[in-house]
Amino acid sequence: MTLLRREYAEEIFDALAKDGVELHHLLLHADSDAIAKRIEGSMEFPGDGERSVKVRAFRRRKIEVYEHAYATWLDERAEVIDTTALTPDQVVEEALPPEPFVNSSAIAKMAGPAAVVADYSWPGTSTTVLRLRAPDGRQMILKSNTSRDSFRRELTALSAWAPALGASAPQLLDVDENAQLLLTTAVTGQPLQYLTLTGPQERRAYERAVTGALLTAREILYARG
Repeated sequence: MTLLRREYAEEIFDALAKDGVELHHLLLHADSDAIAKRIEGSMEFPGDGERSVKVRAFRRRKIEVYEHAYATWLDERAEVIDTTALTPDQVVEEALPPEPFVNSSAIAKMAGPAAVVADYSWPGTSTTVLRLRAPDGRQMILKSNTSRDSFRRELTALSAWAPALGASAPQLLDVDENAQLLLTTAVTGQPLQYLTLTGPQERRAYERAVTGALLTAREILYARG
């Protein structure tokens, strides 16, 4: 269902959170023309045309209400899947991605006889991030991302941007585009979310990240003329 009034939605979400229920807020969005077309092509009560007409009229009146909710809070609060140009099967694939494929066979294929020494996966997500150690002591990161868009963005960044940062950024070692697996070098240090930083230290960390990205962008632009 779609909750259009924010206060109602937050009341339900807060109650679920207090009970320890993990909630994934997924919004199947479509533009107004697509919604109107779908309403006109629907038959809510087969064999009862009059009743179906009334329901379709009610749904059409709700389009403007939905547009307002989407513009004011739904777009930010939910994970949005734009279904405007998608088939039902494609929507299902986006909404229910496969489980991350990171097992011993996948590790061996990407990194050889490496051992898992740490799991940096984010709780509540479908992304798996493992730190591996090769027999010679080399440290690597193996990442599986079930989102095709996220995988493509990260692959592009590792291929086009990371090399300019050298050893201060992960470097791509191998990729399996079918399984959406990325193998990179492991940089020194610890993930930021595992550190307890003061306000100035955290600000400095993000300043260094932004500065590095900007310098890399300039180097790439210069290299391309």
